[in-house]
Amino acid sequence: MDHLAQWAPLIVAASIMVPALICDLRQRRIPNFLSLAGFGAGLVLHGWLAGWHGAGFALLSGLTLLATMFGLFALGWLGAGDVKLLAAAGAIGGSLNTALNIVLVTGVTGGVLGLIMLLRYGRSAHSVPYAVAIAIGTLLAVGYPLV
Repeated sequence: MDHLAQWAPLIVAASIMVPALICDLRQRRIPNFLSLAGFGAGLVLHGWLAGWHGAGFALLSGLTLLATMFGLFALGWLGAGDVKLLAAAGAIGGSLNTALNIVLVTGVTGGVLGLIMLLRYGRSAHSVPYAVAIAIGTLLAVGYPLV
């Protein structure tokens, strides 16, 4: 069980982030059910791993990202689906430290993707499907302890 518990956050993150990435690339939207499922899975996962405290920290992490990223949505820098997916990523990460790492890696990844899109296609950063950056940021931040 210890081995499964070690890999469980990365497995849950991949099971939510990969479909969200594919939907964002194909349809330019992230289905609400994926974000909600990810948020709920994060709560259940950390409840299983660390009891009520784990579920509480996952809830706090998810809501913190939801609240802080809402400001970027209000400025028009992120879409609503991106904000909800980041909230799910925070819950899956399970701690404020992991949530911060998700935001930092996602921001750097999004900047690099935006620059590539601008240089290669002449498109602005607003046309970047940001679920790509969120998925990469989440998988790297959640998977880093396994390295």
